[in-house]
Amino acid sequence: MMPINLRIRYDLSLQDLLDKRKAGFTLFKTPHVGNHYPNNLACAHLGIPLKVMDQTKGCLDRNFHPDSVIVGGKKTRITTSDTLMTHAVIERSVDPFNGRFQVGASASGAHMKALRDAIPSTEAMTMSEYLCDHEEKMMMLLEVMTGKDPSIWTRFVSSSGVTRNGRLSGGWERILASGICGIGGCKSGWVIPNIANILSDVTIDPSQDGSDRVYELSGPDMYKYIHKMIDQLSEMYDHVRRVLGWGLPEAMEFNIVPVSEMRFATTASRKQEMDDLIRTLCHFQEFESGVGERMKRASDKRAEITVVKLQRCGQFGKLRDALASIPEVLYDIYDGSYLTQYDLLALGEQLYVPEEATLLCMEQVKDMTRLLRIAASQ
Repeated sequence: MMPINLRIRYDLSLQDLLDKRKAGFTLFKTPHVGNHYPNNLACAHLGIPLKVMDQTKGCLDRNFHPDSVIVGGKKTRITTSDTLMTHAVIERSVDPFNGRFQVGASASGAHMKALRDAIPSTEAMTMSEYLCDHEEKMMMLLEVMTGKDPSIWTRFVSSSGVTRNGRLSGGWERILASGICGIGGCKSGWVIPNIANILSDVTIDPSQDGSDRVYELSGPDMYKYIHKMIDQLSEMYDHVRRVLGWGLPEAMEFNIVPVSEMRFATTASRKQEMDDLIRTLCHFQEFESGVGERMKRASDKRAEITVVKLQRCGQFGKLRDALASIPEVLYDIYDGSYLTQYDLLALGEQLYVPEEATLLCMEQVKDMTRLLRIAASQ
């Protein structure tokens, strides 16, 4: 067995994950700073901790559009697109939030405050805040990783937030001389590599929780690229465990749960429409799950196929009707027109997440989204 046992988990629901946390296992989601789409709002609302990555740029981040504010389905630029969000400042105010966006203030700070104001119960901290809270262990981790493989360092940021690519020439002493952005108050220096951030997820957090399992909720990207990193992560984990100890187990179970399709969250005033949609989807899935057994029992399979096709058309008709009442569930994060924390604030509404949706495993959720897309295309 590898030191890190990677598992992509479609068999878990959001409620299962909350139960894992209650049982003492490490659990969190790692979205980016910016405009949080309904999936992330739902996780925040339910009490899943968020480690919000703020070392991102608007020109590169097509999921969270951190250089803008999204409200009412429209994007308004508030800061430059090519500046690291740890450095980006607000350049213009946004209606109806003129008091919320002070020119010259932190754009990242404004996004985070809006998230916390919209969902007061959320447990969210930026990676910069995480580094402040865990600076000693993070420095130890980075030093050991650098000794193992200095080539992990590939990006440098200026005090103005402009990044450039480059390879480390030298060792840990060179890193210390240049500084690490976010450590010890440094606004310039080396940008902590992604592999180090992920390794901290399976070392620093579990060492505090006394856990041998990590459940990390993935958006639309991480669960796809993590396989390419797992060999290096495993090697680094084993090295760090041997050098630092920290009470880490010889093998860590790293569960990545793709949750981005769990999009069933809306404003409280649209509770009925969302409930109707979930109910219709569940009935459709029950119908589909029974088709195989019906075909086995059918004495005239051709006739049964005809009946099933007609009934399936009827199911799609009901689904189209339900979807017509709440079409926003089929949001596309790339176009930046989805429901955000700013909509909740502008409307003065709370978020609604159907309990039934929290009990669905991600495989069921993925299938529901497939059915929705088919219905929308007909």
